[in-house]
Formats: sequence, C-alpha cells, structure tokens
Amino acid sequence: MIIEYNKKYLSGYTRLIKLLWNSIEDKDINEIILEHELNKDKIFIAMLDEEVIGFINVSLRNDYVEGCSTKGVGYIEGIYVCETHRRNKVAYELVNHAIDFFKSMGISEIGSDTDISNEMSQFFHKAIGFKEVERNVHYIMKIGD
Repeated sequence: MIIEYNKKYLSGYTRLIKLLWNSIEDKDINEIILEHELNKDKIFIAMLDEEVIGFINVSLRNDYVEGCSTKGVGYIEGIYVCETHRRNKVAYELVNHAIDFFKSMGISEIGSDTDISNEMSQFFHKAIGFKEVERNVHYIMKIGD
C-alpha cells in the first residue's frame, strides 16, 4: 500500500533514506521532511504489515530540467525499496503513485537522475518508461583557503 508520509513513520523512513544516501545527516533529513510538511515536496511511502518498505521523494521543479520542454516538471528526487522487497513491483507502484500525484497537478513531464555508476537504477528507469537524455560529469576546483 502506498500512502503519504506522516510522522508516525519517521523511524522507518529515516532508516531507508540512510540506506539510499548513506552520508546524509539528520539535519538534511529534517529539511526534507519540513519541505514535505510545507507542501513544497512530497514523500510517499510503501507499507507492508505496518512496516515501511520503500519511499519516493518527489518535487516540482520550475527551473531547467534536462530534456524537458515545459516549466513545472515533476521530479523524482529519490526512490528506495528494501532489498528483501525488490522485484515485487514496489518501486513501480511508488512511481505510479507519484505520476498520479503529478497528473492531478496538471504536470505533463517527469524528470529523474541517478549516479552514472548506478547501472541497476539506470535499468529500472528505462524499464518503467524513462528515456535517457543526458550524461554529466561534475568538476570542482578549490581557489582559496
């Protein structure tokens, strides 16, 4: 079952988000939850027998989104399903729930991204209908103390 996040599921959500982004700090998780509570972003969670087994974080981006031709693009910021529940269409159901949410807002395009080395995520995106539009390599140069 897919439901909207609420504080009752904080520990399960926190456990999973730390598995997806293992370097995420609690203050960053609190910021994500605050954005949800302020209705800027949404968090949907997959439940099985009162256990959080997956989540999807989505947002509405009004800036440039690679490959999209409209402003106001739905964006999948993160998606994760417990390893023991993968290959059971949980991620697919989470994405479909997000699609329904975006459609209800009049959104006609969805963007997403993944790390260039995450081949499993790339396969998943293509399998559910996403089209690859761009690859990036980011650089940084320190120029001061």
